[in-house]
Amino acid sequence: MYLVNVIQMKRRTPSLVLLIGMALLTSACSTEKQQWDFPEFLGVSHTPIAPDPPCSVTGAGYFRSNTPGKFYRCLYTDYRWVKYNFSCPGTQNFNQSTQKCE
Repeated sequence: MYLVNVIQMKRRTPSLVLLIGMALLTSACSTEKQQWDFPEFLGVSHTPIAPDPPCSVTGAGYFRSNTPGKFYRCLYTDYRWVKYNFSCPGTQNFNQSTQKCE
């Protein structure tokens, strides 16, 4: 009887190990990521950037974003405002008066 129990236990071991591994993987994927940010150590200060105003406030057209190197277009279509985000190449910024990245 003891030998039968040992043989059955050996058959269950791989599935038990697989089950524990899947549980660990699932818990690792479902936990919230931690952000390791040490701005004081790096000498960088994080100044929050104000969000861009909604298109319902700005109206239609191209606008410089509050984020450096970004701009957006507001368009009213199908009875709603749609916002399209763009990036300027390299270190250029969007010039509102010329409507170009410079």
